[in-house]
Amino acid sequence: VYPVVTGYEHVHEGSFTRLLGEREDAEKHFTSPEEYDKARRWFSLETAVKTTTPPCYIWQTEQDDHVPVENSLAFITAMLKNRIPVEYHIFPRGLHGLSLATPEVEEPDKHRYTDLHVYYINKTTSRIASRCGKINSTF
Repeated sequence: VYPVVTGYEHVHEGSFTRLLGEREDAEKHFTSPEEYDKARRWFSLETAVKTTTPPCYIWQTEQDDHVPVENSLAFITAMLKNRIPVEYHIFPRGLHGLSLATPEVEEPDKHRYTDLHVYYINKTTSRIASRCGKINSTF
């Protein structure tokens, strides 16, 4: 849900600052500014997608003014390049934090976001279960 994915062009700077610290303070935590940039690349999830990455469900709203939609698109593009199943929905309305379903982000049709997610989980888990045969519930 509205993931902060990239440390590049459409970065949510606040998230990467919380993760790595201020660029200006890089010498306190990293051996060089280049090491800081290397860490940003390492934490940019679109660069970490491999053929072993699990299927994903992502939804976001165009109206989200905190995390640019391009974060999701970068990750989805990487998923598609690696032929990893991904389901993505972009909705025109809805503020950042909508998945929290708090009064601050009250949305009349907010149930549709979670309904689609529940459907995806049920569909995905039943597909996995059918591949594995009977699931052992003792573990």
